[in-house]
Amino acid sequence: MARRRAEMERESAARAQADADAASERLAIEKRLAEENAAASDAARRDAEQAQRRSEELRQQAEAETKAAERAREEAAEQTAILEQQRNELSAEKDSLAADKEKVQKERDALQQRLSGALSGIATTRNSARGIVVSLPGILFDTGKATLKPSAQVGLAKMAGVLSVFPDMNLRVEGYTDSTGTDRINRRLSKNRAESVSAFLRKQGVEPARIVAEGYGSQFPVASNQTKTGRAENRRVEVVLAEGVVRPPAE
Repeated sequence: MARRRAEMERESAARAQADADAASERLAIEKRLAEENAAASDAARRDAEQAQRRSEELRQQAEAETKAAERAREEAAEQTAILEQQRNELSAEKDSLAADKEKVQKERDALQQRLSGALSGIATTRNSARGIVVSLPGILFDTGKATLKPSAQVGLAKMAGVLSVFPDMNLRVEGYTDSTGTDRINRRLSKNRAESVSAFLRKQGVEPARIVAEGYGSQFPVASNQTKTGRAENRRVEVVLAEGVVRPPAE
């Protein structure tokens, strides 16, 4: 009987120990699960914090890009406004220059008309691309000579008086001959005659800086050299009048 009781007590103690071991194991499992949950919670918290930081970075980046885009739009608008203003100013300047050019051309045409009219009573004149051409006939000189005849000096003195009223007009005095004789002689004779006219005009008060003299011999005939009349027309001195540099005749 006592033996039976002892066995029962041992069995009861064994069950109690088993229950205690099971409880201890459950506690260990629960502790491990709690630790795992805590670790997961910390990881989740860290992930959440990291995600929040990334979100803030993206927000700041987006805000910076928006501001940069806005600045770019404002700068583009300012540049467009500046370019438009410059275009308008250039257009206005172009219109002003065109108006000034037209005014200058009208004034130049009026000046040439006045000068041509003033000279028409002295010699034959015509308008050309180079300027006003005043043709002085060959009777200014004796045959083969470059000394002005006294009768020719009267007309040239009148021309000098007209030119004194038009101080902005420059002169190119050009001598020409017919085809009789050699080129060397004709060129020298034509140059000497042009210089004789230039010297007389300077003596009459025309500033030397306004005058250029050149001889072209039988070049640039205005009539046929096959006739006496044509050769007479080719023996001439021409005075070309224009503002600025007076161009030579075209080759």
